[in-house]
Amino acid sequence: MNMNNGIQSIAIDAGSTVIINGAVIKISGERCLLEVDAETSVVTENDILTQDEATTPAKRIYLMLLLMHIDPQAYRTHYIPFMDYMIDFMKGSHIQEVRKNLMLILKCVESGRYFNALEACRGLMQFESKLFSDYAVTQ
Repeated sequence: MNMNNGIQSIAIDAGSTVIINGAVIKISGERCLLEVDAETSVVTENDILTQDEATTPAKRIYLMLLLMHIDPQAYRTHYIPFMDYMIDFMKGSHIQEVRKNLMLILKCVESGRYFNALEACRGLMQFESKLFSDYAVTQ
């Protein structure tokens, strides 16, 4: 995804699904390049997470962020579960980097920068995944 002059350009492969401002769009035919206003909510297939896939604390936070990003009008519906997950994660982690990342996510949400919050949460999910795999190796 590239940004120029308030326009974001997104390359989408044929057969992919993308969500634009809450509308699910299936790309058929050839690969295409979408150019949309930078304020447009765009979620590509690689960024989509289902409720069934939200099985860890970071993934549950990510799902709430994704739902807020896709449909900002439903913010209140997703904000309370989001905050519950954030508080639980904060209470359960004493790792300073994790706590800093959670605070960054919260600041992004408070300023309406859901895409930035999603990016920060992806990093948290990677850390969480590595932590779980390292734990599984030691068992």
